[in-house]
Amino acid sequence: MSASPGDSAAATTGARASAIAMAADGRTVFALAGRTLTSVDIVSGAVSDPMAVGIDATQVVANRNGRSAFVIGPTAAESIDLTQRTRVRFSYDGAPTAIAASYKHNQMFIGTRDGIDMLYISTAQTGNEYSRGGHVPYTVPLGGPPAAMAMNGSGTRIYASVDGTGVIQVVDTEQLTVIDRLTIGTDAKALAVDRHEGRLYVGTSDGLMALDLAKREILRRVPMPGRVADVALSPNGDEVYVGLASERLGIAVLGADDLVISHVIELTAAPLRLLVVAYH
Repeated sequence: MSASPGDSAAATTGARASAIAMAADGRTVFALAGRTLTSVDIVSGAVSDPMAVGIDATQVVANRNGRSAFVIGPTAAESIDLTQRTRVRFSYDGAPTAIAASYKHNQMFIGTRDGIDMLYISTAQTGNEYSRGGHVPYTVPLGGPPAAMAMNGSGTRIYASVDGTGVIQVVDTEQLTVIDRLTIGTDAKALAVDRHEGRLYVGTSDGLMALDLAKREILRRVPMPGRVADVALSPNGDEVYVGLASERLGIAVLGADDLVISHVIELTAAPLRLLVVAYH
């Protein structure tokens, strides 16, 4: 479903999805539904012909090449190019809980049962020989699977939370290590980093909070009219969008500074993921 921030209700896009991801062009959304992958142009409304997925995938992420998407399940991963209508399969048994594309081509970070895997996908052709493979050179241990995970815009930091800890762990994506731990006293269900990378917005079981990353302190904490499913930010950073998935179904629109709800965009079903697109 899609909506503008000022809308009273969201409208259907014509594509079903259990997981979605934004392509590098900022307007194409990959929609995974069971064993089918579709792309939707949010600006024009055009929906591609669906393409079959060869694995039981639970997560999807867009590759930085702007053409293909990765889908990942408990026992395998696939790189799918909807333009060329091609699929390449890789072995992977990380049982993903969350995923974030690296700023580097063919590299992604996957939340797994032990922490965060750095998965590198390689495909190459030499003469008539074609090679492919997925390699996990390192896993960043977190003490459990991340229930929430977000990467900053520059790709240098991943923020992750493991249920039962009340802590957000900060991972350096170059050093592949935890460099800081932010205690928030409750479990994070959704995370979003502002475009200046100075604030972290945290959705919890009872509301939303804003953290100052430089000062390592909670700036503001507010309740929400429903269970928080996801958190996203407007491109200019002046609004926060919170997916509500229980008592009230919708997307709450808040000011990024004061965290005051201006209105709620009504939904007919509980949201799983929010993506924000800027276009004129």
